[in-house]
Amino acid sequence: MECLPDLNILALVMDHRRSLALVPLSALKSELHSVQPAIRADVLGGYENLHAIAYHQQDGQKYLCAANSTKIYILKYNAARDVFTGHQVIETTEPAMCLTSNARGFYFGSDSFYFVQFGRGNLEPVRLADSNMADYPIALLTIRDDEVLLAYQNYGIFVNSRGERTRKQTVEWEQMPMEFVYTAPYLYVVHYDSIEIMQVAEHTGPDSNTILDEREVYECRNAHVVCCRPNGDVFISISNTDSVEVHRFNATNSKRSAVKRKGLSASTYDKRSKVAL
Repeated sequence: MECLPDLNILALVMDHRRSLALVPLSALKSELHSVQPAIRADVLGGYENLHAIAYHQQDGQKYLCAANSTKIYILKYNAARDVFTGHQVIETTEPAMCLTSNARGFYFGSDSFYFVQFGRGNLEPVRLADSNMADYPIALLTIRDDEVLLAYQNYGIFVNSRGERTRKQTVEWEQMPMEFVYTAPYLYVVHYDSIEIMQVAEHTGPDSNTILDEREVYECRNAHVVCCRPNGDVFISISNTDSVEVHRFNATNSKRSAVKRKGLSASTYDKRSKVAL
């Protein structure tokens, strides 16, 4: 699901065919107050079995990227006709994950991580790191204008859009990560039995540190990232057999503890608040 606020559109993957569909935001908002809500989506034909979508804007142009198991479809917005039309198709050897828009193009993870730069005619992916069968890509997070964190199963590296290392050190995860969220300068890592919050060091050159020693750990199971907001709020759901709770985390607005590492239970964790559903 991807929100296109400037076009008043919500793009999403829907139905058993996993088709690409568009819904007017105004219609969606009005139906929220209806006793029997019913939304009629505009399904774009020819795009099925999708699992990821991303919205990209550059040089006054608007693009929608949609991925299935073997391709990334690039659709371009036609303002005169008010429609998205096919622009280009990128073949992938593995299903493309973690589509991330950037000022000059977009990143994605497949057998490795890639960057696709717009504005150069044919869109050709640039490999950012060698493929590693033992460590598959999990997430890609934008740290600065031209610095991203490539998060693999066991480690993470910082590179630019050309694949050059921006920091010499490699980050080793203490546990296998499931999900990531970055709200500068804090990195949230969801593990099987915990949520870890750490701080990315300020970049001062290739010898910059990667992650500061201080970190917080919230002990829980079945955590899943719901969304994050520009103010630093990160919403994470925590579920068990009886209930689902949504918690709001914000390390940016909380005082940092002097303790290097501590395990916290739900009753003592001071950086989160429960959101009523």
